[in-house]
Amino acid sequence: MTHKKWRFILSLSTAVVLLILTTSACLPGRSTGPTAEQKTPVAPGPAAATATPTSALVSVPTYTPTSITLPPTYTPTPVGSETQVPATATITPTAIITITRTPTATPAPVIGELLVNGDFEEPFTAQGTGTGWEKFGSGSGAQFFWGDNDWLPAVASGKHSQGMKLSNIVEADRYIGVYQTISVIPSSTYTLTIHGLTRSTEANNGSYGHRMQWGIDPKGGTDWKAVGAWTDLGWDDQSIDLTSPAMGTYTTTFTAQNESLTLFIRGWSKWPVMYSRSEFFVDNASLTGLKSAPTPPVEGGTQMPPTGGDNGNWIPFVGAGIILIIALWEARGAFLWWRHGGKD
Repeated sequence: MTHKKWRFILSLSTAVVLLILTTSACLPGRSTGPTAEQKTPVAPGPAAATATPTSALVSVPTYTPTSITLPPTYTPTPVGSETQVPATATITPTAIITITRTPTATPAPVIGELLVNGDFEEPFTAQGTGTGWEKFGSGSGAQFFWGDNDWLPAVASGKHSQGMKLSNIVEADRYIGVYQTISVIPSSTYTLTIHGLTRSTEANNGSYGHRMQWGIDPKGGTDWKAVGAWTDLGWDDQSIDLTSPAMGTYTTTFTAQNESLTLFIRGWSKWPVMYSRSEFFVDNASLTGLKSAPTPPVEGGTQMPPTGGDNGNWIPFVGAGIILIIALWEARGAFLWWRHGGKD
């Protein structure tokens, strides 16, 4: 038997074997061993010129060449021409990856100072108030003055405090003060602390002629006249002639009603006295409490779209596909040899 005949027999046998193995590998639960049909002996065909290889699973009858008329447009493949195997297709597997997001821990509430420049150590503005503060007053019936105080007996700590002065008081109930608007958390409790001093030229005639008070606008407004209630700080009026007056301290708590409020601190001269003078000092004002509400944690998982990940299930199919391509290409070569009449 010629070399081409052997090539036909072996190629066809290899193609059949590879097709069987490919089918078995791609089917789940199938054994790769020989099937019942493969174990059943095949009836022998016509005797071949030489012994049939023992490894062949299918008997191929001996082919007797006959004359074949080729179509006019057919060009036989030259003997000995090289056959190129097509490039194997690249298969990009995909997989769905599920990412489970761990719930974010609930952040602790932020507690701290809400007032800006409550110690009045930052530079003073052109209107005479500490940075972050605004001024207000009655506007007539006296002379009004706001300014930086560096007289240490009227400073609670540091080197500066807010100074406010009324002079030549000719009308009753003259007011002078400062205010600041703060963002707060509704229904939260806050602690207010104020240090200060009141002194006047009429202190020797009584300690209630000049007082200091505080009040809030629960809606964050800036009109001091809209404050519904004012609270006395409890500091007695001291003589303006004292070289070492005593600083007063006041502390209280209250509950915020809205998302902002305005704190007002004012000096009050009750009676008109020609050529009189009253001085009010504020230092170390503090408003502490909840600055930000906790953020709810993020829960649950997120399913991501296919990303080309690998779960390993595609490997048998890729291998089977490659084997199938090779088997078909070998069968093609044997078929072309048969078409040529089995000639070398």
